[in-house]
Amino acid sequence: MSRETGPSSRGLPRLVVALGLCLAVWAWSVSPLQPAPVQAEEFDLGPTKEISDRVRLGVAWLSAHAHETGGDYGRGLLVALALVKAGESPESSAVKAAIGSIRTRIVNGVYQANNGHTAVYEAGVAAMLLGGADLVAYRDEIGAIAKFLIDDQHNSGGWDYPERREKGDTSVSQYGILGLWEATRAGIDVPRSVWQRAAAWHLRTQLLDGGFRYHPDEGGEVRHTMTAAGTGSLLVCRRQLFPDQKDEAPPEPEVATPAPSRKKRRFGVLEQGPVEPPSTPAVAAASGPVRGPAPTIPLASLNAGIERGLNWLQQNFRTKFDGGGPAEWMTYYFYGIERLGALSGKTHLGQHDWYEEIATTLCQMQSPEGQWVNGGSAQVGTSFAVLFLIRATAKLVKPIQRKPTFGAGILIGGRGLPDDLNSARIGAKGLETRKPKTPVEELLAQLENPAVLDVESGQTELVEQVSTEQIRALVGQKERLLKLARDRRPEVRRTAFWALGRSNDLTVAPVLIQGLLDSEAECVVEARNALQFLGRRPIPEPPTDEPTEGQKQAAHKAWRAWYLSVRPYDERDDLGK
Repeated sequence: MSRETGPSSRGLPRLVVALGLCLAVWAWSVSPLQPAPVQAEEFDLGPTKEISDRVRLGVAWLSAHAHETGGDYGRGLLVALALVKAGESPESSAVKAAIGSIRTRIVNGVYQANNGHTAVYEAGVAAMLLGGADLVAYRDEIGAIAKFLIDDQHNSGGWDYPERREKGDTSVSQYGILGLWEATRAGIDVPRSVWQRAAAWHLRTQLLDGGFRYHPDEGGEVRHTMTAAGTGSLLVCRRQLFPDQKDEAPPEPEVATPAPSRKKRRFGVLEQGPVEPPSTPAVAAASGPVRGPAPTIPLASLNAGIERGLNWLQQNFRTKFDGGGPAEWMTYYFYGIERLGALSGKTHLGQHDWYEEIATTLCQMQSPEGQWVNGGSAQVGTSFAVLFLIRATAKLVKPIQRKPTFGAGILIGGRGLPDDLNSARIGAKGLETRKPKTPVEELLAQLENPAVLDVESGQTELVEQVSTEQIRALVGQKERLLKLARDRRPEVRRTAFWALGRSNDLTVAPVLIQGLLDSEAECVVEARNALQFLGRRPIPEPPTDEPTEGQKQAAHKAWRAWYLSVRPYDERDDLGK
């Protein structure tokens, strides 16, 4: 049996039970049931008539077979969630029964799990169902579920099965986070520390290529399902910790030429502005209050983890799998992609229109009767397929307001534009023509050449390119940068430290940590800032802009301890030797 979303010892049955996905045996009716009229038919359920018709067929099948769960609590919740999201009335028999089963488990304001082993899955789906039915009417019940999920979070930041305390499971954690997100939508107070621990756990367990495993502590293969889940969880955490940044990545810091005086180098030699994000403003009224101090996890670290996850899914995008666990859990994976796309605002993963391509696959997979047999059962497969096709998550988030590409007036008609449109952009003063960029390879070659006297201009252009193009500009340049970090010229070393910090490669941290002992204060400052940019969390007392030898040694020790605690599971570093 596959381990696609279950632990190694039992495989699929764990998640199957968890979401009501258990492979229970149920008795099909002797005579076909007539689908009851569903409210969903009054809604526009998809971007095309074909998809809307297929969703209606799937919803009708779920409505007709909702009672055939064999009494399984989790599966009943999942089916009801899909029906509610597709427009089924909360008063319909299937949804009403599922909501009733949740309410019977709340005694004196305390949510009592149905199954200790699968409690987090069920609690997460229960909160989502109640929120989808009526956020106001069921606020108290959602609050009770939120308290259960908060109390069940491990100190490490993740959620897991009871027998795996303090380890963490990417799939279980996903549903803990989804349940708490629903709670914030109902105005429930979820402490900031919960989101910070959850974000830190995901960043700590994410592989350097951006992928996620099911049980990070056990190793194993990177999975499409888990990478979609882990990246989506990071997006939810970012939405809670930095609400103003939830829809799109923040702008890169402005570039400035090196300041002539150390007194003006508070934020480094090569760029201006704080490395840490500003204090988080109050949460929008649509979300619940967030308690606690400002986030300690840098926004840049969250953005880097999200970008790595998106890059992995982009490079490994698939809509069809050949046998085994991946094929059996396709609809579960598809629903994860829908959530990720809605939260990130991305309509494409690379060249792939993820909705169109997955919708095409789902149309091919659907049975004539309306169900999708996937994810352990037809009810589970159909629920996930419907949630994807109706874009269930997209209905919860505000769509990105895309900035206009063109200027006003005659530029829209193409008149007044330069011959080379690649060099044109609309700036604060109207149409501007950019100077052609020097390839990063050439800029690094300039820094490597000891005969080059004008290092400053190369520094400035390198900073600009990396700031605007992010990690793409540094792909394949790691070894050259590591060598430049040992250059005898301090202006070259500090540039290498700056670039290594923006490489999104955790394995370069030991070189930056060693840079904290550099003889030149400017290099120490850049190594410090690079570590704060790269790090999963900042060190409370980094060296100052004019560091003493004692401060440098203390920072070196603290950052070594940090790296040993967050280094990838599959890496053997020598810092502790």
